[in-house]
Amino acid sequence: MKKLSRHELLYWLEHRHVPQVFFDLRDTFIRAITREDDSFYNALCGMLADMEIEMAFKPGEFVVDCVKVREGFYAIIIKWPEPMEATECAFSICKFDEGFEALRYLTVECDPVVGSDTVFICEWDKKGRHLNHGTCPLSEALERCIRGV
Repeated sequence: MKKLSRHELLYWLEHRHVPQVFFDLRDTFIRAITREDDSFYNALCGMLADMEIEMAFKPGEFVVDCVKVREGFYAIIIKWPEPMEATECAFSICKFDEGFEALRYLTVECDPVVGSDTVFICEWDKKGRHLNHGTCPLSEALERCIRGV
């Protein structure tokens, strides 16, 4: 099995693979990762095993939660393993409507050089393009991503 560095694996999952699968599979992805507590972790393990890449994390390091943003709109919050390097995410958010037409994938990225309390809010579109929404305190990031941006 191929072993990626912690940072390589996280970056690829957070910024490339998960958004691509979210945009491609939409409701199938949402149902699959919210079925039970370790569904997201198990899905990642299966996918990595198929690609012969070693999983470097444990199940409890990933937490997935679903919230209703407003009538007809929802957000899946994916908490990632503790960020240790620049561009690693504290969490990402998959936003969607009931018809899975309005899809957005946001990341809340840390940078130890800037400081642990300041995060970058970014967005990845279905073509893999990166949009920067600026910085804010970590304590405000979740609300800003869910209600604003």
